[in-house]
Amino acid sequence: MKAIIVEIKGKHAAIMSDDGLVSKIKNRNYSIGQEIAIRNKSNNFIKIVASAAAAVMLFVTPAWAYLTPYSYVSLDINPSFEFSVNRFDRVLTVKAINDDGEEFVKNVNVDGLKNKEIQNAVKNVLNELENQGYIIEGEEGGVIVATSSKTKEKTEMLAEKLRNTINEETLEQNKEDSEIKTEENQEKPEKPEKSEKPEKPEKPEKSEKPEKPEELEKPEKPEKPEKPEKPEKPEKPEKPEKPEKAENNKKTDKEQSEKDKDKFDVEVIEVTEKEVDEAKKLKVTPGKLNLVGKLQDAAEEAGYEEKADDWFDSSVKDINAKIKEYRKELKQEEKENKNDTNAPSDKGNGKGNGKSKKND
Repeated sequence: MKAIIVEIKGKHAAIMSDDGLVSKIKNRNYSIGQEIAIRNKSNNFIKIVASAAAAVMLFVTPAWAYLTPYSYVSLDINPSFEFSVNRFDRVLTVKAINDDGEEFVKNVNVDGLKNKEIQNAVKNVLNELENQGYIIEGEEGGVIVATSSKTKEKTEMLAEKLRNTINEETLEQNKEDSEIKTEENQEKPEKPEKSEKPEKPEKPEKSEKPEKPEELEKPEKPEKPEKPEKPEKPEKPEKPEKPEKAENNKKTDKEQSEKDKDKFDVEVIEVTEKEVDEAKKLKVTPGKLNLVGKLQDAAEEAGYEEKADDWFDSSVKDINAKIKEYRKELKQEEKENKNDTNAPSDKGNGKGNGKSKKND
């Protein structure tokens, strides 16, 4: 049987087993939320304090706090999920919100996410989404993670924790990718160098040097001191500029890693409990509802109208693409309007090129 550590007090810990029983055991360096295996035989492992009621009296507050949902986290790509989280940032439940989410959950051990810290649970889901092809490296798209809690401070802390975890994960992946690329680049040039080595057997020609003793009479060699021109080579300190190239390479690597992040961005937003309730009524996540709202705003600015219901089943990638489309169109219109307003400034010509185009 499995049990969860719900509270720790000194040398003792409170656990809740699969059957819902709260009991007291010895603390063996446990941590809250840790899952342990227990034996059904109470004499061997666990001692119930007189009764479940006695255990509840000792640990009723911590047990209630552990089992009560305190925060909410949703994740959208197109499979959409929501996590119910307690005040210790441990996952209580994981639920799929749409059909794609239901399909995804079939291939994932959802129970294995329960009682994990929310940042680790989200990281595991993102990795699994990538493994199943929902996230493709180098393909433009996006993921939205929305957080909400009982207080604004807790909401902000939870969002920041998830941002840091996701950023660390992406940085590690970028480092691994760059290391693999450098190893491949280093291995390739080594092979051609080996082909040049067979030229060395030509060195036996140096045996002709014994003829040179007759040439020792040549005083021309002292003329070689005239070659102090070579000290001009100290001008080669220009070579230290090469490290700058290395720095430039590092900069380009950083820029590339930033571009990679932009190609598949994970956005973490903060929402209120009211927004969570509104999204639940519409059977979507607050993250998706927030994004569709941005789409409607972009469409309105460009002179169009979009219905929210038409986009609730769409992927984050498709919604973001449509938002960009409207924004590009709006910028293009603004440029054209500026050109039209600047055209009349040419007074005296009487041609009115800009106005004539409008009249046409």
